[in-house]
Amino acid sequence: MSVMITEQGYLFIFTILCGMAIGLFYDLIRVFRRVISHNNFAINIEDALFWIVCSSIFFVILFNQNNGRLRGFVILGVVIGMSLYFLLFSHFVIKHLSKAI
Repeated sequence: MSVMITEQGYLFIFTILCGMAIGLFYDLIRVFRRVISHNNFAINIEDALFWIVCSSIFFVILFNQNNGRLRGFVILGVVIGMSLYFLLFSHFVIKHLSKAI
């Protein structure tokens, strides 16, 4: 039983990291939008492609790590990871990448 709990703990930490990676990926898109002007249609297409790519990758991760079972702590981990990223790192990433480009 403890092995199963340990694996789920690692999965929770991994989903937090995945949430942070999703936040970073979205910030890269935001910097791209700052550098190159976009109309609303292009922004909608980019957002749709972003969520399709993220959900597909997340599905593959869940399938490989947790036999495709979606658990509440997995969703919570992604939300926590994204929230932490946007609260702690997003401002700096956007500011410095925009200046660099």
